[in-house]
Amino acid sequence: MLLQNADAIIARPYRDRQVIVLSHDDATRDDQPAEAKLSDYFRHNALTGPPPSVWLKRDYWADSRNYGIFGYAFDRLRGRTGSGNGGSGDGGRLVRVDGADIERIVDFPPGHPRYDVAYVGHPLRPNKYVPMASFHRAMFIDKFFELTHILTALGAREISVNYSSDRSDKKGGSVGFSVAEELVGKLETSAETRNVRKSSGELKATFEPEGEPALPDDLAWYPHETAWRSVARSRLDGGLNTIEVALRYEDDFGINGKVAAGLKGCGIELGGHFEEFERTVWRFSGTFA
Repeated sequence: MLLQNADAIIARPYRDRQVIVLSHDDATRDDQPAEAKLSDYFRHNALTGPPPSVWLKRDYWADSRNYGIFGYAFDRLRGRTGSGNGGSGDGGRLVRVDGADIERIVDFPPGHPRYDVAYVGHPLRPNKYVPMASFHRAMFIDKFFELTHILTALGAREISVNYSSDRSDKKGGSVGFSVAEELVGKLETSAETRNVRKSSGELKATFEPEGEPALPDDLAWYPHETAWRSVARSRLDGGLNTIEVALRYEDDFGINGKVAAGLKGCGIELGGHFEEFERTVWRFSGTFA
């Protein structure tokens, strides 16, 4: 299969274009392993004496290229390559795309796209991709602002957002907790045990509605959220004057730490520190004008 251009990628079903990686023009196939280069397997490997600080990192030992000739032989036996082109580790999930015209129709964050970085597509906006590391953060924030936009367009005068969660205090990012710190602002935390801490916070905002209540355009999540649709109908058809609705983020879309580690093991970057999925429910309350 030749490298896919942007138009061909967007036309695919989501399951067949979920994760993409930009390749240079000289990388011509995504279904056949490229020829592994022995030189790729001597980047700070044990034979060349890496500094102790590198030895202490788990990612160092998870990358077969750091084992020199032994890692080269192992990957050849597995049918994997030094550059991560294809191989059994990402077959059926990772799509190699031609980087020449991808920016023409695909929306990336500032500073992107970059070669050999995994990007995950928005499940409901085919032309939007974000680095895998920040995928769950981006999706949650997208839902947060869409619901806020809907409520203000329907004439919200006052909105209160409440968040609470028990969070495992483990190494690595946690989307619900970190986004709460970013969006809610004042966040109260208390250590319950050595491994778990409770977090809670509240965001309040007031508005001065103008015009008649109406649904905004360009909504992605709304058609799939029964509670959101119920609030909108009650407001538009029945004059609802109170807000009681939840924002739920309960699907990891198959993007998890195992997938991220597998791609990194094939030499593909994630675009930052991977933030794990966390089931999160935020409750919106308030009044309409």
